Amino acid sequence: MIEVKVRENETLEQALRRFRRKIRKEGLMQEIRSRMAYEKPSEKRRRKARLAARRAGKQQEVEARRTSTLRQPLFLRERGINN
Repeated sequence: MIEVKVRENETLEQALRRFRRKIRKEGLMQEIRSRMAYEKPSEKRRRKARLAARRAGKQQEVEARRTSTLRQPLFLRERGINN
């Protein structure tokens, strides 16, 4: 169970913000939403596959940006030297 104690000289809004941050970090709201309705095993597999593909696409994008010649210093780009 998530517990947040109000500190000395802390407003209720600040304590509530810390509580919400803890809930978000633990993934509690995500779990509650997922348990509100039954998800068929086939739907669960499809959802996980979509998320994996999305993560892989983002990773490829990061790699492409990391190795891009646009990020190299100008004198290297002019000479056509790849790092």
